[in-house]
Amino acid sequence: MTEAADPIGFDLVAAINGTTYPEEEVLFLFDERAANTLAALSAEMNKNLVLERKEAYEDVERLYEQTLEAVKSILFKVTVRSVPREVTKAVIAEADAKYPKKFNALTGAEEFNEEKEEFFNVLNWRAHIVKFEDPTGKVLEGPLPKEHIELLLNKGPKASLKAVGAKIVELDSGAAAGYEAAVRNVEDFLASPSQEATPGDTPQQSE
Repeated sequence: MTEAADPIGFDLVAAINGTTYPEEEVLFLFDERAANTLAALSAEMNKNLVLERKEAYEDVERLYEQTLEAVKSILFKVTVRSVPREVTKAVIAEADAKYPKKFNALTGAEEFNEEKEEFFNVLNWRAHIVKFEDPTGKVLEGPLPKEHIELLLNKGPKASLKAVGAKIVELDSGAAAGYEAAVRNVEDFLASPSQEATPGDTPQQSE
């Protein structure tokens, strides 16, 4: 016997509050020289791979692995997480409160404010960084103080900062891309003929 549908329905608020957000770990090097060395070795490996120089590739690969092993003792880890729309709105509101919008009298467009842009980046990174872990495993849980984020953005190594920034963008845009792919696949599945009865499965009438 088929059970009757629950007249109350489901708890939409609980579903909303149960939303999960993707997070990723990014390796972070404060030693820019070591980062540049690894980048150079990686580029050399790729070049030897393209040119099919097997022995040269293996020589550089060994050096790369040795350098990477040495770098592990100074390697930090940053965990970043995508944030809900309400957090992004709060970041924008705080930036607007500190630096009110100014509009061009002729075009009506908002004028660019470099200080406001920098402040927005500080708030945005602070919102996305879940934790910072040092090479010994000691952890600073987010949100980190604004002053620390500002110092990090101003004095941190460019390559490591670029990696974290790219991961933040990837998490925020990747969720949308993943949703689109999932929906498209589900729609394709529902639109396809039923797998339970295909033309080849139809019994032939006897003559």
